[in-house]
Amino acid sequence: MTQSTRLLLMALLMFPQIVETLYSPILPALSSAFAVSEAAAGQTLSLYFMAFAFGIVLWGHLCDRLGRRITFILALSVYAVGAVTALWVTDFSALLICRMVMALGAAIGSIGTQTVMRDAYSGEALRKTFAIVGILMAISPMLGIFMGTLLEMHLGYRAIFMALVLFALMLLLWTILSLPETRPHNMQRVALLPIARAMLKDGVLLRHMVMIAGFNLMLFSYYQLAPFWLTDLGYPMTLFSYTGLLLGAGSLLGALINRRCTQAHVPARTLIRIATMVLLISALMAFSLRHSLWLLLPMGIMTLSYGIAIPNILAHVLDDYHNARGTAGALLGLGYYLLLGLGLILSAISGHLAGTLLVTALFMLCINLSE
Repeated sequence: MTQSTRLLLMALLMFPQIVETLYSPILPALSSAFAVSEAAAGQTLSLYFMAFAFGIVLWGHLCDRLGRRITFILALSVYAVGAVTALWVTDFSALLICRMVMALGAAIGSIGTQTVMRDAYSGEALRKTFAIVGILMAISPMLGIFMGTLLEMHLGYRAIFMALVLFALMLLLWTILSLPETRPHNMQRVALLPIARAMLKDGVLLRHMVMIAGFNLMLFSYYQLAPFWLTDLGYPMTLFSYTGLLLGAGSLLGALINRRCTQAHVPARTLIRIATMVLLISALMAFSLRHSLWLLLPMGIMTLSYGIAIPNILAHVLDDYHNARGTAGALLGLGYYLLLGLGLILSAISGHLAGTLLVTALFMLCINLSE
């Protein structure tokens, strides 16, 4: 794998989180511009992940059927079309549809990139690769929130959609020029339903699916509700960009700790359990500080647990499905993104950030102890 290809995969892996967190700072502006409630504006994030889940299945299956390269090109084209259309809509329902089209395309950054990595690496090398993935996933929200806040402040919310269009077109051109085909030549085509049935009977995989959704819900419920929470406390939206830096720093520290532990051969299960306990303790702290800006401190600790847990779960969750990496990864993604979307719908309805964090952490502990 060439250096250019590795850099492209890093950019593609960061793509979904950057474009979503780039969008988060404009939620209050959308609420005002389209004359909808805060809960309705927050639902754009929920519906985004529901559509993202189906994109995971579509592109993951096409990665196995058509090949990795052509699937990336198709998906990025779909995203660009959705982003261009979103620039011109004046109706909130039309905006929701555009956001769902964008989510469908953005899903390739998750499933496609992981599939290519699993083509190229295996075993301990794959775990070390996902340790680097954890670092990239930590940096992505920092970049997205910071750039999104600056663009919204100085140019308005439509500048965000223009930035999304340009980012997608850049990745599309780079993919056409640099991404090779990595699908194994001797790979057998697999049917979707038999793999789905096998995965539904796999208790360990289902627990890991719920845990991935839970850690992501903790992170994205903050991006969904924090702009409104900060406004209610009387702070300007500029503060949201700096909280993104804090959360990103927590994720980055967790990813670096995980990388060091991986090099020291600490078992993945041990790291996941430690991360779950850290998540619960910090969620309890956040709930007690829910009316204060000090809630950001335990929130940063939660993102540290995210940076430790997620790479270890992703590295091994599909070890038994190496003959159908794209399809199995697609079905896994469908499951945890549907769960994430459902969680964000409930989070938007409740409008209670600290309560969402605490309930999620308690549920995660129960799942972890059942293993």
